[in-house]
Amino acid sequence: MQPGTPEADAWLDAATQSGGDLNAQYGRIGDACGLSFQGDFLAFLQRDEAMDPEHLVTADVSVTEMYEEWQRQVAADPSLADALPKDGSAGGGGFDVSRVLELAAGLSGSQKDLLAAACRGVFSVILGGAESHDALNGVILDFRNRRLADRITALPQADIYITYGSGHFPGLFQELQGRNPNWKIVATNWTTAIVPPDDAAGQLVMAAP
Repeated sequence: MQPGTPEADAWLDAATQSGGDLNAQYGRIGDACGLSFQGDFLAFLQRDEAMDPEHLVTADVSVTEMYEEWQRQVAADPSLADALPKDGSAGGGGFDVSRVLELAAGLSGSQKDLLAAACRGVFSVILGGAESHDALNGVILDFRNRRLADRITALPQADIYITYGSGHFPGLFQELQGRNPNWKIVATNWTTAIVPPDDAAGQLVMAAP
């Protein structure tokens, strides 16, 4: 996502407990868990942008646009506002990511190894199960998917390569099919971001039609 106004950035910071930079927060979580954040694998895009800036577009929305969409959704359903942290407290049922990372910073080497193993186990359980409801999904996932689908369908003759998080794909594909039922998945090829066990296999989890 692209930067926003100070007010919008402060809203996202509070809503996601990101410490001012969501990507940096993901990186810190990766470090604590002994993993590599996916953003680390996209350096080639920065090189491509420097070489051919006219053909590389940051198509994501800004934090300001997300904030405005959030305000619109809260106006329609005020109960959504209760899901966000207030006064610096933890949201999401009391789980404070920032506090956990602070604790991790004070651990010794062997303790960090134990935390990393536990963290990877938690991620395996979470990512292997059904997606939980999150009030912010309406803007972090759904809103951004709609806007990207609008941009894609506005250029029907263009060949487009998109770098996007896999969690967005089911919703984005649904948005595209809603605009044109002829959209279909021709092939799926997996690229290793984090080395998996030999018996690991990926699959797309699509929403029911």
